[in-house]
Amino acid sequence: MQRNLDRSIAVSDARSGHAAILITASAFLLLLVVATLDARLIDTRFSVLLFYLIPIAWAAWFAGQNPALVVAVFSACMRFGVESVEEINLGSTRPELMWSIASELLFFLVFTGLLLKIHAQLELERSLARSDSLTRLYNARSFEMAVGAERERLARYGRTVSLIYFDLDNFKTVNDQLGHAAGDEVLQTIAKIVKANIRQADVAARLGGDEFALLLPETGYDGARIVLERLQTQVLTAMKERDWPITISFGGVCFYNLPESVALMLKSADAAMYHAKKSGKNRIEMRTFAAE
Repeated sequence: MQRNLDRSIAVSDARSGHAAILITASAFLLLLVVATLDARLIDTRFSVLLFYLIPIAWAAWFAGQNPALVVAVFSACMRFGVESVEEINLGSTRPELMWSIASELLFFLVFTGLLLKIHAQLELERSLARSDSLTRLYNARSFEMAVGAERERLARYGRTVSLIYFDLDNFKTVNDQLGHAAGDEVLQTIAKIVKANIRQADVAARLGGDEFALLLPETGYDGARIVLERLQTQVLTAMKERDWPITISFGGVCFYNLPESVALMLKSADAAMYHAKKSGKNRIEMRTFAAE
């Protein structure tokens, strides 16, 4: 999930793999329908030129740039074929035909480019709405939604999930002594380390200030602890290299049973982190959840 956010693409992105192939194929079927309609109405004053934009738009919006460009070019080719057949049937030639088709191709390509740009901008805005602007991790609201979705999977399939809260020790000291720019750099460094050490299915978030969270689907107690120990080691190394007095306190809960609510899951992880900080900081406090 996290890497999909970084690429500004949704988790279930349909613009890749088999889905893109199916969408492109359906766009070509639409193109054949439009071309057939074009051929049947060629002797009338009804123009179907704009109908060619339908398969182009379908491919651009749901399959991406390359399929859309291919459909746009084939649309112009179809137009050329229809017009050529008309010339043969009428026994006449039109010197301006090539120029006409070329202008239509240009129109199709410009339309494709504009639609792709609009789609990219919308995707970017969606990504920004669910991410933290400084670290490019999920924000608190999006993380809570991800936890809710994982809880539903836990209810349906009985899978294990681990939820982690972690907090930076002595972060206020960095802000006070080195300035907020240094504090921002600390947060970005932490985010970079976290993203480099989680799977694509995992979710990392900055909840606010110096507080972060991790959602590790299908990860048990031992697996979660291994992840946290690796993160702790790499964070401490990075902090020492920059002479920052930062350590990290982890609080995690492994859910083998279905909790009552998302709020209970978040509260359990927060309580574990609070215990880690109260027990001396720079600690990992892992717990298991047992439904009552």
